[in-house]
Amino acid sequence: MKVWFVHQFALPPKCAGVTRHFSLARELVKLGHEVTIIAANQHHRKTDAEHIPEGEDWKLENYDGVNFIWLKNPNSRPSYFKRIVNMFSFGWKVARFNSDIPKPDIIIGCSPDPVTAYSAYGLSKRLGCRYTAHIGDFWPMVLTDMSGISKHHPFIVFLGWLEKKIYKKAELIICPLPAGWKRLRECGVNSDKFLYLPNGVDLENIPPLRPPEKRGQFTFMFAGSHVVSCCLDNILDAIKLIQRKYPELNAQYRFIGEGGEKPRLIEKSKDMRLQNVYFENAVPKEQILNKLMEADAFMNAVSAKKSYQYGISMNKLFDYMAAGRPTVIAVTSYNNPIEEERCGLTVPAENIPALAEAMNEMAHMSVEQRIIMGERAYEALKREYNFENLGRILEASLLSLLKNKRPE
Repeated sequence: MKVWFVHQFALPPKCAGVTRHFSLARELVKLGHEVTIIAANQHHRKTDAEHIPEGEDWKLENYDGVNFIWLKNPNSRPSYFKRIVNMFSFGWKVARFNSDIPKPDIIIGCSPDPVTAYSAYGLSKRLGCRYTAHIGDFWPMVLTDMSGISKHHPFIVFLGWLEKKIYKKAELIICPLPAGWKRLRECGVNSDKFLYLPNGVDLENIPPLRPPEKRGQFTFMFAGSHVVSCCLDNILDAIKLIQRKYPELNAQYRFIGEGGEKPRLIEKSKDMRLQNVYFENAVPKEQILNKLMEADAFMNAVSAKKSYQYGISMNKLFDYMAAGRPTVIAVTSYNNPIEEERCGLTVPAENIPALAEAMNEMAHMSVEQRIIMGERAYEALKREYNFENLGRILEASLLSLLKNKRPE
């Protein structure tokens, strides 16, 4: 079986960013399939552009058996307008892509933005192959939730139209959100084509569990994108409450990653006169676990917006679990792996006082209590949330699709 993933932001593990599609692709390769990922050579999340020779429009590379086709795309930092240009440029190049590479049996068009996913549909039509969609977030709902843009804005209306077209054209809709089928029904689409495929980790990359090092200072850590949807303002506000109410707590708070909100958050931290708060650079995926094991516990917050009613499956949660440390999370959602696996503390979304209290409670737990939580998280990954398991599920679904006649 030949499979192409089309995702503007897909990355190999040498980079810091979206590597889920690479991990799924590599598992399919291990199972004997030929997989290619088509991605942009640069965008707002990727500043180290892959060099494409002068006069060429794309470049082919191979990472651990997975082909990467980098399409030449304009830089989109730091302007939102440039990001939109980048989005449509990539979509246009995907739809027109030509090469002597053997055509795929299936193309998987990936969100977050519907432009990329729908362009992949256009490519599948031109090549005469089957089309499926991978929906990581429900755009434009997430966009209106997080930015405050009116749902009646012409651009949002256009994206909503594309979203529904994708759901109707795709023969299979892969989604890491467990209640994503509800969104399909809201869009008038049969939810039978929905495949729940959560995020996970590569088990072979997880080092043996080890207890946190003994040190005088308790370490809370956040590792992920510094963007509006991650509610880092709420975490900073919770830290302020902790330092005011529990000045005796000797803790440090480390924020690892990049994102458009990072400069503002650094300034906010200074304005609030927070102590022991550190902002650090992003770490490549293949190195992140060693960094995470420097934590005693993780801190995370999720918005209470409508888009989270379908569930959560953030990559960082599973990385936290792989580090064998507990997580304090503020979330109100259809599901919650931290609560379900009893590997941390949960409070309602956007409840800053409750988040502060939970973080203080975590810091005062015994090492043995936190180790037990970390072990539960680790066992959940081995049982369910790992790409070896997820790859087999995806393979079975794609092979089943190919066995069936293409719908008219």
